[in-house]
Amino acid sequence: MRRISPLLALVIFTGCSGRSYDVADPVVGPAPPRVADADLISEEADTSEESSIVQVNYEDGPLLPTAVVATVNGRPVLAGEVLEQYEGKLRQMRPQMGDQKYREMQLAIIKRDLPDIMEQRLMSDAVKAKLTREQLDTVENQLDIFFEQEVDRLKKQFEVESLADLEATLQEQGTSLSTMRRIFGERQLAGEYVRARMGEDSPVSRQELLEVYQANLDEYSTPAQVKWQQLQISVAKTGSRQEAAAKMELALSELRQGASFDEVVKKHSDGALAANGGHWDWTQPESIANRQVRDVLNELPEDRLSNVIASDNLLQILKVTGRRKAGHTPFGDVQEQLRKQVIEERRAEKAQQIVEELKTQAITTTIFGDDFFLNAESDGKL
Repeated sequence: MRRISPLLALVIFTGCSGRSYDVADPVVGPAPPRVADADLISEEADTSEESSIVQVNYEDGPLLPTAVVATVNGRPVLAGEVLEQYEGKLRQMRPQMGDQKYREMQLAIIKRDLPDIMEQRLMSDAVKAKLTREQLDTVENQLDIFFEQEVDRLKKQFEVESLADLEATLQEQGTSLSTMRRIFGERQLAGEYVRARMGEDSPVSRQELLEVYQANLDEYSTPAQVKWQQLQISVAKTGSRQEAAAKMELALSELRQGASFDEVVKKHSDGALAANGGHWDWTQPESIANRQVRDVLNELPEDRLSNVIASDNLLQILKVTGRRKAGHTPFGDVQEQLRKQVIEERRAEKAQQIVEELKTQAITTTIFGDDFFLNAESDGKL
């Protein structure tokens, strides 16, 4: 199964009605051409010898934040970009492990998160490549406005009032507002790229929905269920088995004299639902642990009282008030659910195609091998 990044999952499940950015020309077009240098956005990448960027050496100690762990069309992805959000926890754990184990933990995190970051970088750059500097400035200003809402959410989350307090809290956790703004902006632009390329959802016909329903009929099977009432008298609450039996005989006497089962239950039962007449909602008999109760609910005719069911701790009388046979949830009841399912599957397939197109037209390298990004598999999570 091909991996689906959290960003793609968000686009898939929220559809194509996300935020839009007011620029004069369309935001995105086809995937940009392959490039082998850092010219895509030269201001954001410095790979010269004077740069502080260093290459990863597996024989060295823990990775420095400036270690290059991947390149995307010539732009480096640094270890610090991947690890910064975990810096707080990593800082706490480092004293408990040697340099070797610490480096292994760093590499494990990078290996897990790097494909998502590289995908996001590709899509964000694809948007930026289509914008003039003036348009990009306009988009960045709009992203600043959107990020203010994120800042308000973070203040509430961390229970702080000022930006200074929020910045201090974030730095304690190994990140900062500027880093979060950069990640937020790239994520928004990447999502915009996918949404624009996906277009509007095409309608799903009733015939298509019926075919999906029939193909997955087992998923809509419904087991036999019963609604029932319970008159329960416990030995522990009455004091002794003799007292419990006497109380049950009194309840039976009232039933023989014509009292309703609801009235008798409310008067004599000490079960969990005694106050509402002992009524239990729809239940699968097979889910009940007590074998005697389960067997009675399976066999007792509707609106009939059972005999007294005696066990070491309880005396019970049951009444079945409704039955549902095993069957299938009607198509009409799940039609809208199926429609959403089909649309989401279409979006997932189309979104993955869009990303794969970008990936095949890009030049990428990673410390895990040049094919690592292209062959990254799903971790099973959306």
